[in-house]
Amino acid sequence: MGNPSSFTFKNYWAYSWWKYLLAILLPCLVWPYAFYLKDRPKDNEELQIFIAAQKVKNYAPLTSARDVLSEQGILSLDAYLSPSTGTSYNAALDLQGIDSSDLLIIPSDSTNFSTYALAGDFVPLDDSLWNKLPSGYEAYSDEKGNRLGAKVFKTNDDAYNTFTGFSGWVDWNDATTDFYLFLNAKMPNIGSYNSKSEGHQESIWLFEYLLNYGKNA
Repeated sequence: MGNPSSFTFKNYWAYSWWKYLLAILLPCLVWPYAFYLKDRPKDNEELQIFIAAQKVKNYAPLTSARDVLSEQGILSLDAYLSPSTGTSYNAALDLQGIDSSDLLIIPSDSTNFSTYALAGDFVPLDDSLWNKLPSGYEAYSDEKGNRLGAKVFKTNDDAYNTFTGFSGWVDWNDATTDFYLFLNAKMPNIGSYNSKSEGHQESIWLFEYLLNYGKNA
């Protein structure tokens, strides 16, 4: 006759071995993720700019901006590129632009553009912001007259494009429409324009920096 206690243990082990295996593996899986969350940059420690273009010809403006922002606590500054003529542009604008980017350089004829404007997705450029920009920039205004963006590329106007300087580092690829720079109202780092900013204004600084870049050289 077998040992009942031995049988009971074997029967228990046959049905419960996975619990012990899980107890061993779970800490191995959880600890790396815990450290990932601990070391992952916070929302107000990283910036992204969405650019509706095929490529950036010269990263100097973004590189110099990143160097300054790193001293302000920004751990990363990334550019997401998606040409406005691409088949996946509208999806990219929604997911990587409106939902994820702090600044956007996009054409005003983008699909759903007016919807974004009406929904309040762009920061209104009041006088306190606009007056810090070099004189000469044209604005995109909504039907109520609110300034929402600064024009950085104008079709068939070399003089204006030389003034803005954006054509020197963004490849517009023979664009046939005007492009504007917008501040995303849904993101942090925009000071009093978003209650979640907690005093952070790095996006506003980057907005002003890019529009002033090279003007005082």
